[in-house]
Amino acid sequence: MRVTEQFTITQRDHADTQALFNWVTGSFLELESMAQSQVDGYWEQLRAGRIGRKLKERGTLGLRLRSRANGSFSVEWYECGFLGNSNKPIARKHIRKGKNNRYPIKSLMQGQPEWLLSIVSETEFLLAEIRKRQALLVNIRDAGTIYAKAVGGRSARPLAETDPSEEMLRKPAYKPSTSKT
Repeated sequence: MRVTEQFTITQRDHADTQALFNWVTGSFLELESMAQSQVDGYWEQLRAGRIGRKLKERGTLGLRLRSRANGSFSVEWYECGFLGNSNKPIARKHIRKGKNNRYPIKSLMQGQPEWLLSIVSETEFLLAEIRKRQALLVNIRDAGTIYAKAVGGRSARPLAETDPSEEMLRKPAYKPSTSKT
């Protein structure tokens, strides 16, 4: 009877951790969508603010969202240049993030025109809140992984990460034998 009870608890724990991981994955996606909206909004405001300004007064501060393989993402500021005469921005210099999931406004605004300050400040304030929530979700995900391994001996992962087609991609399809016959 005791073995059956332990098995039932492990199954329930696995289902609970699976539900937790699915919630965390959904929350990551929601935050990524919010961050993408902020990135798009920044670029729209930047383009609108550049109209009618001289080349040196347009600013060179770029913003991008990078999706990560583990389901997470990062939102990064960078100094950008432009390819030839096109309006296509390219990353020229990475800007380091400061403490508490924030980029220091002083670092961001170094060499940038004054009109850009309000746009950058507002955008960075909202992105810092998104980064803070993301860091908390990472802590929840990591704690859930530790718990799942301790209770069930295996790690429950979000459904998106347990897709059989993805598992097949991780394993080599054919490994030639090195032995001579």
